[in-house]
Amino acid sequence: MHDNRKLLESKYNSLYVKFDPYGGVCYYCGATGSCFDHAPALSSVDSLGPRYFQNLGIPFALVKACNECNCGLGAKVLYTLEERQDYLATWLTRRYRELIATEWSQDAIALLDGRLQEFVQAQEKLREWVNKRIAWARATEDDKFNIPKPSVKDEPKLEPKWILCEFSEVAAVPWREQAGYVPQTPQKFQGCWNVLKEPGQG
Repeated sequence: MHDNRKLLESKYNSLYVKFDPYGGVCYYCGATGSCFDHAPALSSVDSLGPRYFQNLGIPFALVKACNECNCGLGAKVLYTLEERQDYLATWLTRRYRELIATEWSQDAIALLDGRLQEFVQAQEKLREWVNKRIAWARATEDDKFNIPKPSVKDEPKLEPKWILCEFSEVAAVPWREQAGYVPQTPQKFQGCWNVLKEPGQG
């Protein structure tokens, strides 16, 4: 697949115009722009031919994207930047819906101790970061100049494997990245201690 992409880039990259109005961040969500996204996708151009898009007046744009948004788009049949951004706003909301819905109050966090408190604080930072990205994804092109970019310094480096929920007793639900996942019945925290390790630690 890598070789095929290189071939498509060599054939069609000259059609695309770089568009970077926001200073190197992901065009779609405002996170660190670590790669480029072709709109329309290279596979669509190869399948339908450049003239198809030219006749429809669809521009060939090359924009900065984060890895997550770029992978989320893949080879989706979404030809314009507007279509791709609308799709990602919904996709990110569904992907993180359990995390978004799990907000801890500062009073509840203050009742926790040690590693558990650190875990929940990290989860809250991730939730805030995701909400900023989704707000950026839902903003119009002009509005993005008037709202703060998601700060790169606040960008989480790792994601939790579990989400802790603020219930009458602390509980945990399994974290899944796949969009559309519905969690099982939350498990009591006491029975989940073995999985509540720092993200990336197993």
